[in-house]
Amino acid sequence: MKTSFKKNDRSLTEVLTGANFKKVMPLVEYIEKNGKITLHEAEEIIGKSTSATYRYLALLVDAGVLERTGNTSNLIYTRIL
Repeated sequence: MKTSFKKNDRSLTEVLTGANFKKVMPLVEYIEKNGKITLHEAEEIIGKSTSATYRYLALLVDAGVLERTGNTSNLIYTRIL
């Protein structure tokens, strides 16, 4: 599925393996529609533990797709334009 994160596509594919790419795609699609996501929302979308979900979101931050703001108990991940 093609996303609108075109400026970050190369970085995203470099950072993520095939399996991880498939796991984060539901998150990327949600963020495209809503512009941001919380850790709790991400957990519900992918059905993984808090620690696994945090790792997937961290991969997207490292890839330059998301920016993390807030404190530990109130993290918000926002799409980088």
